[in-house]
Amino acid sequence: MNSISKTTDHATQTMKDAASHARENLHEFGSQLLQVLDRARDSEVFSLDSLLQRAGLQRRTGAGQPIAYFAAGVMVGAGAGLLFAPTSGSKLRENIANLVSAEVDKLASIFRPATKRVEEVVEEADAVAKNLENGVRHDVAP
Repeated sequence: MNSISKTTDHATQTMKDAASHARENLHEFGSQLLQVLDRARDSEVFSLDSLLQRAGLQRRTGAGQPIAYFAAGVMVGAGAGLLFAPTSGSKLRENIANLVSAEVDKLASIFRPATKRVEEVVEEADAVAKNLENGVRHDVAP
């Protein structure tokens, strides 16, 4: 009877260790996946232009490109106007801080669903590991 108890304890401990490692590995995998996606998005390797160039093709330039350059010039001009406007330094810093805060909020709202999904997957893995652990206890319990 003592050897059955030792075997049960050993099996339970092994399942706990396996569940813990599974949680850690899943969490690490999710983090690495997000990093890979961020790098791929920022990389020139996966851009449409680089893929077209590798195939010996190129984009057709239309009216959109000059309009985009004009919009970028407007934004740069607006930024220069803000910097050289006759406002106090504290007011300018407040305006810039509000603008940056709004952009950070936009970026956070973009990444929030992906972060939430990774957390959900980790929670599901925890639940599966606990169910496995409870199943081992019930199967080997005297």
